[in-house]
Amino acid sequence: MKKGFILLLAWAFSFQVFAGVLEEKAYAYDRWYQRWHSPGYGGTCEVIFADPELTQVKMLDGIGDSTIWTGTYLASQAFRFAVEHSPEALQNAKKAFRALHYHLIATGKKGLLARYVGPLRLPFWTKGEEGCLKNKRCHIIPCPEGAGFSSQDKCFWLGDVSRDQYTGWWFGIVLAYDLINDKELRSWIKKDVRTIIDQLIKDDFVIIDVDGKPTGAGKVMAAMKFDWLKTVSYTHLRAHETSLHL
Repeated sequence: MKKGFILLLAWAFSFQVFAGVLEEKAYAYDRWYQRWHSPGYGGTCEVIFADPELTQVKMLDGIGDSTIWTGTYLASQAFRFAVEHSPEALQNAKKAFRALHYHLIATGKKGLLARYVGPLRLPFWTKGEEGCLKNKRCHIIPCPEGAGFSSQDKCFWLGDVSRDQYTGWWFGIVLAYDLINDKELRSWIKKDVRTIIDQLIKDDFVIIDVDGKPTGAGKVMAAMKFDWLKTVSYTHLRAHETSLHL
């Protein structure tokens, strides 16, 4: 009996130590993410450094998948806020949501998400204005106001968005709405959910690009459609608020 009790205490102690190590790793990762992996408007990106000390950014990478991973990061901060109720988690969540909002308004087409939006310069875009014009996914626009940019600056956004990018957007949005009891954030979420779902319904759940044609992977699968419609119901967007009859 005594031996079993000692083993139980040892297990409990080791679990606390292990949990503490993981917690610190999580905080360290989050600090690194905020420092390097969400520049500009805040969309998630990979970073290629110019030096082995990892202090100078050479270029960004992976921006074509920014929406799905920004949504995932938003979900992580929603979970964190649910546990800690920390101002930092709320701040991070609002930053991630604003990034997703910029991805929505940058396209200039109602209800259409961009894969990424950022200033048309290094390290965000490495191929210059000419390289953007030659890339079918790349579109040059005046920068959306905010995040330190003005409409006098040049920005770009990446199109041909796919259904999996939308899935990341919905994933982060619904968890943030559910787990973060912040009136301002929930109000923002409702407006953007309404904008996207109304356009999807209008286009029979096919993502239509700015050229009026479906994107390469823009046909929404049945399971995704069902989940997204449930989200609309959950965020209290009733029939009189959208074109959807629930």
